[in-house]
Amino acid sequence: MHVSLNEIATTVERAARGAGATAGVDTEAGAAATWLEARGLPALDPLAAALKHGPARGLVLDDGRVALADASCAFHAGTLIDLAVARLRSGAGGLKVTDARDPLFLVAAAERFARTGLALTIAWDGAEVRFDAAGALALHGAVLVPASDVNVDVRVAGPPPRAAATLAATALDRRWRDAIARGVDVDPATWTRLRDFARRTYVPASALSRSRGAGAEVDDSA
Repeated sequence: MHVSLNEIATTVERAARGAGATAGVDTEAGAAATWLEARGLPALDPLAAALKHGPARGLVLDDGRVALADASCAFHAGTLIDLAVARLRSGAGGLKVTDARDPLFLVAAAERFARTGLALTIAWDGAEVRFDAAGALALHGAVLVPASDVNVDVRVAGPPPRAAATLAATALDRRWRDAIARGVDVDPATWTRLRDFARRTYVPASALSRSRGAGAEVDDSA
């Protein structure tokens, strides 16, 4: 099935909230999923699989490390990248995220810093994603392989890898422009799971809720 980027953002935000994400975290999850899917990078399938686990119960920084206990980065990417950038700018070094799932969501969260001149590398098993100082993005290695229980390093970018990028900025930008115009293809089963979690946020129908505008007295589709 085909859906717009706006539908993805709205549905993922509600699904994340239905899975236990707090205000702000749900919005970041929706924005990150949209950013990834618009560039042809997998977000909805891994997020749908992670919803039943929900967010990690708490994030604790210990000697430059944060353990996610196999929770999805989809719920914590914004916080983790903010923490990593703060540490880098203070000279404290980067950040290691341990026992993580779905590290591509960290890439989406890091994009907002790409325009500030901060060169970042996000690396995990067999994969490396780089933002250079000009904000250009390149993905190297096994970035499209589903990742769970991995350790992720967020650090200042070093010398570029010798191998050509798996995906370079030009290809990602082309995908993004096409997605804006046409939307993206989504697996119907994945979409159903997302909408099932999104429904958990709906106001239960009652005489009082209907009188206040939550729902309709008649079938709107008639």
